[in-house]
Amino acid sequence: MSPKTTLLSVRISDEDAAFLAGLERRGATTPSEKLRALLAEARDAAEARADAASAVQRLHGELAPTVEAIRRFELDTGRRSALLAEALQRVPEIAGLLVAGPGTEPKDADFLALEARVADRALALLEGLLRLAVTRTAPCYAPDVVARRIDSVLELGTVILHHRSSPERSSP
Repeated sequence: MSPKTTLLSVRISDEDAAFLAGLERRGATTPSEKLRALLAEARDAAEARADAASAVQRLHGELAPTVEAIRRFELDTGRRSALLAEALQRVPEIAGLLVAGPGTEPKDADFLALEARVADRALALLEGLLRLAVTRTAPCYAPDVVARRIDSVLELGTVILHHRSSPERSSP
């Protein structure tokens, strides 16, 4: 038995109609099918905010065209970008946590937990990128892409180390 449907009549601008006509969604060819696909996407996005895992899954879906383009490029050229691989793993995790937020009716502990989880993922990303800086060339499309940008990060690291080892430093 199919679910009951409701007939809607809407007026949209010529600009929106042109956008809808050019919109490509898998299996949707008519304006009605495309609108149903957009509504399903909006519903999925709203439901993805319920928890971090759902948000991460949704973000992976949003990134799928980029991931596919990278995969094709890498297969065609035999080149690989460890930097993009690291970013595609960690950035959706961080964004998913932030999209889900601290939950409904959050308490102090929820904000502390969110902060800790974001810090874990963000520092894991930083650690992964620093590993790419161990040598002057990284397994990236442009082998010097990390080396060209690492000096300011290393300078910050030196300042942090100096501050931490200083006997007169005060507690945070």
